[in-house]
Amino acid sequence: MDKNSEIYIVIAERWDDNNNHSYLVGWHNDFYEAKLLATKEAEWRGGKYAGVIFISGRGWKKNRKEVWRFPSQVGDDWTEEHHQLFKQIEQEEAKKSEMQKD
Repeated sequence: MDKNSEIYIVIAERWDDNNNHSYLVGWHNDFYEAKLLATKEAEWRGGKYAGVIFISGRGWKKNRKEVWRFPSQVGDDWTEEHHQLFKQIEQEEAKKSEMQKD
C-alpha cells in the first residue's frame, strides 16, 4: 500500500466485539495520532469500549486490516496490559513533544 494513500481508521468496539456495538471515532493519516485517539476514547468510555485501529487505502474498504487494539476493560479495574499501554502512549507523547521543541 502506498504510504501517501494510507489512512488509519479508529473504531470503538463495545467489550471488544464489533458485532455487539461499534462506532467510528475518527481517522488520521498518522499512526501515532490514531493510536492516541483510540486510547483516549477507550479511557473516556471508562473501559467499556476497545479502541481499534485499522489501516486502509483511501477509498478501498476491501484492503482494511486491523493494526492495533487497546482492549476493553475486564471486570472493575484496568489490567496490567492496560497500564502498560497507557505508559507506552505517555512515553510516545513525551518523545513527540520533545521532538517538536527541537
